[in-house]
Amino acid sequence: MLIDAGLVYRGPGLVKRCNEAVLARLPEICKSSQQVGLFRRSWFWIVALGAALVAGGLAALGLALTRVLLPYDEHYLGLSSGVLEKTMPRVFDFMAHDRATLAGVMLGLGWMYVYLGWYGVRGARPGMKTAVIASALVGFASFFAFFGFGYFDTLHAFVAALLFQFTVQIMVGEEGGVRSPMDRCDEEDRSWRLAQWGQLCWVVHAGGLFFAGCLILGIGMTSVFVSEDLGFLCMTAQQAEALGERMIGVIAHDRASLGGMLLACGVAMLLPVLWCFRRGEAWLWWAIAGLGSFAYAAALGMHFKVGYTDWRHMVPAIVGLGLWLGGLAFTWRHLIKEKTASES
Repeated sequence: MLIDAGLVYRGPGLVKRCNEAVLARLPEICKSSQQVGLFRRSWFWIVALGAALVAGGLAALGLALTRVLLPYDEHYLGLSSGVLEKTMPRVFDFMAHDRATLAGVMLGLGWMYVYLGWYGVRGARPGMKTAVIASALVGFASFFAFFGFGYFDTLHAFVAALLFQFTVQIMVGEEGGVRSPMDRCDEEDRSWRLAQWGQLCWVVHAGGLFFAGCLILGIGMTSVFVSEDLGFLCMTAQQAEALGERMIGVIAHDRASLGGMLLACGVAMLLPVLWCFRRGEAWLWWAIAGLGSFAYAAALGMHFKVGYTDWRHMVPAIVGLGLWLGGLAFTWRHLIKEKTASES
């Protein structure tokens, strides 16, 4: 009866708070540097994986803002970036917008991994190693979407194989962190109540990322273009097919890659928000702030740059931006301001 009443009046988060109260009674877990070497620690490889994604995102963003096509893309298509830009400017801009959006998501996910590694796993927050592994495996699995569109990107395959070794090191590595002290209870004051709305915004946002990832991945493997895309390209479906199998394959590859990255972002955001959302966890606020800042700045900026502003295409991004900002606003006091005040 008490449990039923507690769930009714205190919400489903009561179960997590009970677990945290038990965890607070456990002794501190500490592994010294002599016991576990740096290269045997999972958090080191998580940070390295995040840094690699940030570097790759910067390179992809630079590519999207300049030549768009890589040399092996040009070889596969049989035309150069300059020729594509002059003969099919709309297609050139369309590919640039896809690649810039992918770059922004890579930058945001890399930022998130760095925070999950340094503050999550290194700080012995429960479940953060699982969150990174689940996110990374989802992202790597999406690589095999190329079976649906037929374009085997050799550079993508090489980078994926290289970074997968980082994920293996994360899986077999030791956490090697010190568990931070945890409060045995959380006062249900105004900041706590506002934070529950913020957490809800973030959970819905993460679910939206996962849904969008599945949708875009499926589009990349099947139809490639939606009606809004054809409107921007000023083409009919038949004219789009006339672009040729190779051109459509490269475009489909970008779309499927974006879908896979969004899936990985959805998992990387959802699990920490569910498992590590508690008073004073400022690192979580900054992790999600960086995740959205890079992704939305690159995506929206490039959409406006190339003129792809169809309202039906922009609505999901605007709704996502609102949920992300709402979560930041509602959780500011609970996660950051009160921690700053207690430390001072």
